[in-house]
Amino acid sequence: MSWQAIFLIIGILGLLGCATTVSAPETVTYTQEERRVAMEYALTQNLVLQALIDECQPINDRARVHAQQIQQQWWQRNWPMVAAADAEINTQTQQQQLRLGDITGQLLLIRFIYQAEQRFVQIKRDINKSTNGENTCEIYLEPYANGKQDLKSSEYGPVLTFMSLAANPQVTASSPHNVPQVINGFKAEYNIGRSLYQVEAMVRKTLCPVPEILNIFNRWPREMYGAYCSDKDPSLIVCDWAECSVISGQ
Repeated sequence: MSWQAIFLIIGILGLLGCATTVSAPETVTYTQEERRVAMEYALTQNLVLQALIDECQPINDRARVHAQQIQQQWWQRNWPMVAAADAEINTQTQQQQLRLGDITGQLLLIRFIYQAEQRFVQIKRDINKSTNGENTCEIYLEPYANGKQDLKSSEYGPVLTFMSLAANPQVTASSPHNVPQVINGFKAEYNIGRSLYQVEAMVRKTLCPVPEILNIFNRWPREMYGAYCSDKDPSLIVCDWAECSVISGQ
Protein backbone atom coordinates (compact mmCIF):
# COMPACT_ATOMS: atom_id res chain seq x y z
CA MET A 1 0.00 0.00 0.00
CA SER A 2 1.32 3.41 -0.93
CA TRP A 3 2.05 6.15 1.57
CA GLN A 4 -0.58 8.28 -0.16
CA ALA A 5 -3.26 5.64 0.51
CA ILE A 6 -2.23 5.32 4.15
CA PHE A 7 -2.42 9.08 4.70
CA LEU A 8 -5.84 9.14 3.00
CA ILE A 9 -7.20 6.41 5.30
CA ILE A 10 -5.79 8.16 8.36
CA GLY A 11 -7.38 11.41 7.23
CA ILE A 12 -10.78 9.79 6.73
CA LEU A 13 -10.62 8.10 10.15
CA GLY A 14 -9.70 11.41 11.69
CA LEU A 15 -12.72 13.09 10.13
CA LEU A 16 -15.01 10.29 11.29
CA GLY A 17 -13.56 10.56 14.77
CA CYS A 18 -14.24 14.30 14.82
CA ALA A 19 -17.76 13.74 13.57
CA THR A 20 -18.59 11.35 16.37
CA THR A 21 -17.53 13.86 19.01
CA VAL A 22 -20.10 16.49 17.88
CA SER A 23 -23.02 16.35 20.32
CA ALA A 24 -26.58 16.74 19.12
CA PRO A 25 -28.14 20.13 19.83
CA GLU A 26 -30.29 20.28 22.92
CA THR A 27 -34.04 20.26 22.39
CA VAL A 28 -35.41 23.77 22.86
CA THR A 29 -38.51 24.09 25.00
CA TYR A 30 -40.53 27.12 25.97
CA THR A 31 -42.91 27.58 28.85
CA GLN A 32 -46.59 28.15 28.27
CA GLU A 33 -46.15 31.74 29.46
CA GLU A 34 -43.35 32.35 26.92
CA ARG A 35 -45.53 30.89 24.18
CA ARG A 36 -48.50 32.98 25.30
CA VAL A 37 -46.56 36.25 25.23
CA ALA A 38 -45.08 35.47 21.81
CA MET A 39 -48.47 34.40 20.51
CA GLU A 40 -50.11 37.62 21.68
CA TYR A 41 -47.35 39.69 20.10
CA ALA A 42 -47.73 37.97 16.70
CA LEU A 43 -51.51 38.18 16.66
CA THR A 44 -51.48 41.79 17.84
CA GLN A 45 -49.15 42.71 14.99
CA ASN A 46 -51.51 41.06 12.52
CA LEU A 47 -54.59 42.73 13.99
CA VAL A 48 -52.97 46.17 14.05
CA LEU A 49 -51.81 45.77 10.45
CA GLN A 50 -55.30 44.71 9.39
CA ALA A 51 -56.83 47.70 11.17
CA LEU A 52 -54.23 50.00 9.61
CA ILE A 53 -55.03 48.66 6.13
CA ASP A 54 -58.76 49.11 6.72
CA GLU A 55 -58.13 52.73 7.74
CA CYS A 56 -55.78 53.59 4.85
CA GLN A 57 -57.54 51.92 1.92
CA PRO A 58 -60.49 54.36 1.66
CA ILE A 59 -58.24 57.45 1.36
CA ASN A 60 -57.72 57.06 -2.39
CA ASP A 61 -56.85 54.44 -5.02
CA ARG A 62 -53.10 54.95 -4.68
CA ALA A 63 -53.24 54.52 -0.90
CA ARG A 64 -55.41 51.43 -1.33
CA VAL A 65 -53.02 49.72 -3.76
CA HIS A 66 -49.97 50.67 -1.68
CA ALA A 67 -51.54 49.37 1.53
CA GLN A 68 -52.63 46.09 -0.06
CA GLN A 69 -49.16 45.48 -1.50
CA ILE A 70 -47.48 46.01 1.85
CA GLN A 71 -50.00 43.77 3.58
CA GLN A 72 -49.51 40.93 1.10
CA GLN A 73 -45.72 41.19 1.33
CA TRP A 74 -45.82 41.16 5.14
CA TRP A 75 -48.13 38.15 5.12
CA GLN A 76 -45.85 36.28 2.73
CA ARG A 77 -42.95 36.70 5.14
CA ASN A 78 -44.86 36.22 8.39
CA TRP A 79 -47.91 34.05 7.73
CA PRO A 80 -46.45 30.75 9.10
CA MET A 81 -45.82 32.43 12.46
CA VAL A 82 -49.21 34.17 12.49
CA ALA A 83 -50.96 30.88 11.67
CA ALA A 84 -49.01 29.06 14.39
CA ALA A 85 -49.92 31.77 16.91
CA ASP A 86 -53.56 31.45 15.88
CA ALA A 87 -53.40 27.69 16.46
CA GLU A 88 -51.75 28.30 19.83
CA ILE A 89 -54.38 30.74 21.06
CA ASN A 90 -57.14 28.34 20.06
CA THR A 91 -55.39 25.57 21.99
CA GLN A 92 -54.97 27.73 25.09
CA THR A 93 -58.54 29.06 25.03
CA GLN A 94 -60.49 25.99 23.96
CA GLN A 95 -61.44 25.29 27.56
CA GLN A 96 -63.06 28.72 27.75
CA GLN A 97 -65.44 28.15 24.86
CA LEU A 98 -69.00 29.05 25.76
CA ARG A 99 -72.25 27.82 24.32
CA LEU A 100 -75.50 29.49 25.22
CA GLY A 101 -78.22 28.77 22.71
CA ASP A 102 -76.81 29.87 19.36
CA ILE A 103 -74.22 32.16 20.98
CA THR A 104 -70.64 30.89 20.97
CA GLY A 105 -67.55 32.74 22.06
CA GLN A 106 -64.29 32.51 23.93
CA LEU A 107 -63.77 34.85 26.83
CA LEU A 108 -59.98 34.98 26.75
CA LEU A 109 -59.93 35.47 23.00
CA ILE A 110 -62.59 38.18 23.18
CA ARG A 111 -60.55 40.15 25.72
CA PHE A 112 -57.33 39.69 23.76
CA ILE A 113 -58.87 41.10 20.57
CA TYR A 114 -60.32 44.00 22.54
CA GLN A 115 -56.92 44.83 24.05
CA ALA A 116 -55.20 44.56 20.67
CA GLU A 117 -57.74 46.91 19.10
CA GLN A 118 -57.12 49.47 21.83
CA ARG A 119 -53.51 49.71 20.69
CA PHE A 120 -54.71 50.99 17.33
CA VAL A 121 -56.81 53.82 18.77
CA GLN A 122 -53.99 56.38 18.69
CA ILE A 123 -52.93 55.42 15.17
CA LYS A 124 -56.50 55.89 13.97
CA ARG A 125 -56.68 59.31 15.60
CA ASP A 126 -53.44 60.37 13.91
CA ILE A 127 -54.69 59.32 10.48
CA ASN A 128 -58.10 60.96 10.90
CA LYS A 129 -56.75 64.31 12.14
CA SER A 130 -53.91 64.45 9.61
CA THR A 131 -54.14 66.94 6.74
CA ASN A 132 -52.40 64.33 4.59
CA GLY A 133 -53.83 60.95 5.54
CA GLU A 134 -52.00 59.17 2.74
CA ASN A 135 -48.63 60.36 4.02
CA THR A 136 -49.51 59.43 7.60
CA CYS A 137 -50.48 55.94 6.43
CA GLU A 138 -47.16 55.56 4.65
CA ILE A 139 -45.32 56.48 7.84
CA TYR A 140 -47.16 53.83 9.84
CA LEU A 141 -46.89 51.21 7.06
CA GLU A 142 -43.17 51.73 6.46
CA PRO A 143 -41.98 49.38 9.26
CA TYR A 144 -44.17 46.63 7.79
CA ALA A 145 -42.71 47.31 4.34
CA ASN A 146 -39.03 47.39 5.29
CA GLY A 147 -39.12 44.34 7.55
CA LYS A 148 -38.68 46.12 10.89
CA GLN A 149 -42.04 44.73 12.02
CA ASP A 150 -41.28 41.21 10.83
CA LEU A 151 -41.99 38.72 13.59
CA LYS A 152 -38.74 36.83 13.06
CA SER A 153 -36.76 40.00 13.78
CA SER A 154 -38.50 40.64 17.10
CA GLU A 155 -37.41 39.41 20.52
CA TYR A 156 -40.10 36.75 20.18
CA GLY A 157 -38.67 35.45 16.89
CA PRO A 158 -37.08 32.28 18.34
CA VAL A 159 -40.28 31.26 20.16
CA LEU A 160 -42.45 31.97 17.12
CA THR A 161 -40.06 30.07 14.85
CA PHE A 162 -40.25 27.09 17.21
CA MET A 163 -44.06 27.32 17.30
CA SER A 164 -44.36 27.54 13.51
CA LEU A 165 -42.12 24.52 12.99
CA ALA A 166 -43.99 22.54 15.64
CA ALA A 167 -47.40 23.50 14.25
CA ASN A 168 -46.68 22.80 10.59
CA PRO A 169 -48.63 21.24 8.93
CA GLN A 170 -51.24 21.13 11.71
CA VAL A 171 -52.11 24.83 11.44
CA THR A 172 -55.70 25.20 10.29
CA ALA A 173 -56.09 28.93 9.73
CA SER A 174 -56.58 29.43 5.99
CA SER A 175 -56.43 33.21 5.67
CA PRO A 176 -54.57 35.98 7.50
CA HIS A 177 -57.62 38.23 7.44
CA ASN A 178 -58.89 39.01 10.92
CA VAL A 179 -56.76 36.35 12.61
CA PRO A 180 -57.61 35.65 15.30
CA GLN A 181 -61.36 36.03 15.20
CA VAL A 182 -64.18 35.06 17.52
CA ILE A 183 -66.97 32.82 16.34
CA ASN A 184 -70.11 34.81 15.56
CA GLY A 185 -68.11 38.04 15.58
CA PHE A 186 -68.29 38.91 19.28
CA LYS A 187 -66.92 42.38 19.92
CA ALA A 188 -66.07 43.43 23.44
CA GLU A 189 -66.78 46.94 24.65
CA TYR A 190 -65.98 48.69 27.87
CA ASN A 191 -68.31 50.61 30.16
CA ILE A 192 -71.61 49.97 28.36
CA GLY A 193 -74.77 48.03 29.18
CA ARG A 194 -77.71 48.83 31.41
CA SER A 195 -76.73 46.20 33.94
CA LEU A 196 -73.02 47.06 34.09
CA TYR A 197 -72.98 48.48 37.62
CA GLN A 198 -75.10 45.62 38.92
CA VAL A 199 -72.71 43.12 37.32
CA GLU A 200 -69.66 44.88 38.75
CA ALA A 201 -71.13 44.79 42.25
CA MET A 202 -72.02 41.10 41.93
CA VAL A 203 -68.57 40.14 40.62
CA ARG A 204 -66.78 42.08 43.35
CA LYS A 205 -68.87 40.33 45.97
CA THR A 206 -68.70 36.78 44.62
CA LEU A 207 -65.58 36.45 42.43
CA CYS A 208 -62.83 39.00 43.11
CA PRO A 209 -62.48 42.54 44.47
CA VAL A 210 -60.85 44.12 41.39
CA PRO A 211 -62.31 42.59 38.23
CA GLU A 212 -62.11 43.69 34.62
CA ILE A 213 -65.60 43.72 33.11
CA LEU A 214 -66.24 43.71 29.36
CA ASN A 215 -69.61 43.79 27.68
CA ILE A 216 -69.62 41.15 24.93
CA PHE A 217 -73.31 41.11 23.97
CA ASN A 218 -75.73 43.99 24.35
CA ARG A 219 -79.18 43.48 22.90
CA TRP A 220 -81.66 44.46 25.52
CA PRO A 221 -83.22 42.70 27.34
CA ARG A 222 -80.27 40.28 27.06
CA GLU A 223 -76.76 41.30 28.01
CA MET A 224 -73.60 39.22 28.36
CA TYR A 225 -70.47 40.23 30.22
CA GLY A 226 -67.02 38.74 30.62
CA ALA A 227 -65.62 39.04 34.13
CA TYR A 228 -61.84 38.71 34.40
CA CYS A 229 -60.07 38.10 37.71
CA SER A 230 -56.31 37.77 38.02
CA ASP A 231 -56.45 34.61 40.14
CA LYS A 232 -59.10 32.52 38.33
CA ASP A 233 -60.60 31.66 34.98
CA PRO A 234 -62.84 34.28 33.37
CA SER A 235 -66.56 34.10 34.05
CA LEU A 236 -69.56 34.65 31.83
CA ILE A 237 -72.34 36.80 33.29
CA VAL A 238 -75.73 36.70 31.55
CA CYS A 239 -78.48 39.22 32.25
CA ASP A 240 -82.12 39.03 31.16
CA TRP A 241 -84.24 42.08 31.98
CA ALA A 242 -81.50 43.14 34.44
CA GLU A 243 -81.65 39.80 36.26
CA CYS A 244 -78.03 38.65 36.18
CA SER A 245 -76.33 35.38 37.02
CA VAL A 246 -72.91 33.76 36.63
CA ILE A 247 -73.13 31.03 33.97
CA SER A 248 -69.57 29.74 33.90
CA GLY A 249 -66.16 30.14 35.44
CA GLN A 250 -67.02 30.24 39.11
